[in-house]
Amino acid sequence: MSSETDKAIFRRNDVIMEIDPRRSIERDPKSHIGFNPLFLTMRQELHTLKQINTKNRKAKLRKLLIEDFLQEDKELRQVGLAYTNTQY
Repeated sequence: MSSETDKAIFRRNDVIMEIDPRRSIERDPKSHIGFNPLFLTMRQELHTLKQINTKNRKAKLRKLLIEDFLQEDKELRQVGLAYTNTQY
């Protein structure tokens, strides 16, 4: 492909990526005039997958942090240096 073709593809991609994925194509069809509906659906699907991936990563990180805290607390209790409650 030529550099002009590459530039055109990147411009089109930039325009597609600027579309707010939360806007419904069915509710506001004129907001996406000139775009292939398949691309817009793919854009919404990618946004949804990214949200799901982010939620899963947060849940896994939380689980790892809790496990790490419990392991550290267990090890500190074994040597007599447990965490203390600082709330009065």
